[in-house]
Amino acid sequence: MTGRALADRAARRIADKELGQLLGRWGLTERNILVDCGAAALRKIVDEGFDPRYGARTVKRYLEERVGTLLAEQIATGGAAEMRALSI
Repeated sequence: MTGRALADRAARRIADKELGQLLGRWGLTERNILVDCGAAALRKIVDEGFDPRYGARTVKRYLEERVGTLLAEQIATGGAAEMRALSI
């Protein structure tokens, strides 16, 4: 396996872990908001959010700015519901 392939695999694992932490937050789980993240969205998160010089910090920041903000807007503008499903 090449160095680039290892870095890419590590970046995907980091993005998947950080996304899981974001989507597992109390505000989402308490409101029964389910979020699905497809493979294309995860690839975009890795491509745009991962910088190998800084590791997980850049992915976390990207997710907060892009995904976290959108989820907060959905929560704030959505009406009360038993359950909601969102897709990234």
